[in-house]
Amino acid sequence: MSSQVELVLEALKQQVRNTLQATVRTVAWAPQDWDEDYIKRIALQLPAVFVVFAGAVPRDMDGASVPVNTRWVLVAVTAQKQGAEARALGDQREIGGYEIIERLIGACAGWLVKPFGGGADSEIGTLRFVEWDVTAEQQLEKIALSIQSASFEIDLSLDRAEDGGDLSPFVQFDGTFDIGQASGAPPTDINVTLEQ
Repeated sequence: MSSQVELVLEALKQQVRNTLQATVRTVAWAPQDWDEDYIKRIALQLPAVFVVFAGAVPRDMDGASVPVNTRWVLVAVTAQKQGAEARALGDQREIGGYEIIERLIGACAGWLVKPFGGGADSEIGTLRFVEWDVTAEQQLEKIALSIQSASFEIDLSLDRAEDGGDLSPFVQFDGTFDIGQASGAPPTDINVTLEQ
């Protein structure tokens, strides 16, 4: 069975594809932190939208499940050679980052997320628009990329482990350590048992 996070990820990718269709080359998952090597790899796949799971905050820890507020980021990356304005606004050949994000906000804000192909009984929750961020665009202008992102939130309910989350095996720490010995001295092993 798929996890709630995986279901939202797949549903978001499908929503992006349905919204943008052939105007982007790539719709894919991406990690939260992008290094220079990652940016070089994606440069051949542009224009693109990447779906990033940006983490979750618990809302309550009591009960059979854990309700969490999850954050998702849709990242639009464009690379028109005509300059920063074309990358942001688009040109005759390719869509710009602003238009990508505008379309995604319109399609995803208030969208009722369901697993792809799921019925009414498989609704996950409603996506809430949080912010449109252009910070990365300024940082990556020197390598001729425009990166715009839109953040969304959705509340999920994560099931606890089937064993009931029993932590009793971890209540007591028991270990034996070799703390070294002087030349010719007897072994100096120490056994420690601590309550956690």
